Formats: sequence, C-alpha cells, structure tokens
Amino acid sequence: MKFIKNAKAVVRITEFISNTQTTKTFKLSFKDEEEEVLTFQIPPNVKEINVELTSQIMKVTSSSLTSLQSISKRFRVHEHSGSNQMQELYLRKEGREYFLYLLGRNGEANRKKRI
Repeated sequence: MKFIKNAKAVVRITEFISNTQTTKTFKLSFKDEEEEVLTFQIPPNVKEINVELTSQIMKVTSSSLTSLQSISKRFRVHEHSGSNQMQELYLRKEGREYFLYLLGRNGEANRKKRI
C-alpha cells in the first residue's frame, strides 16, 4: 500500500427535489489490514450518491507516478421520485414463506388493496 499515492474519493450527492448536487472530497491514506471509512452527512431528499476513487501508483523502477484508472459507483436512492407511479410490489421471504407487499412511493404499506 505504500506505493499508492494521491488517493482521493469524491462523493457527489444529488437531491431529487431541487436537483442540486453537493460534492465532498476525501484524501485517502491506505494502510495494510485497515479499512478506509468515509463519513459524510446525507440530506433527507437524496436521489443518488456517486463515489469516485482516483489514485496514482509509484513505479519502483523509475520513481515516477502513474495515474490509475478511476473507479466510480452510483447508488440510486429514489427511483420513482420523477415518475407518476405511486406504488410498487415487493416479494419478500420470511422464514419459509414468501409474501407480496404493496408499498407506496415513500415505503408506506398500502393495505386492503386488491392486486
């Protein structure tokens, strides 16, 4: 891990109501046998969270830095926020049985509805 230099994580949080984006950059320092933990506040109306990791590696033979390919991962939180769909069916396994749940846009149960 001592050959990884200039590592950083960029976290972009997009809100679904105002469609604004908040960006936070973290400098990373990797250590053997340890996890790197990023702590940031998540606003209540999140549409998606995008995390991008970039770094450079030290070449031992030439003592020069080479950029590594960046890696990014997107986590979508509110899939139905822009649609007119107000409910969704979910199949859940509880014990040895399966149940269908009809949930509203905010995760509330829709009881006594015919499917």
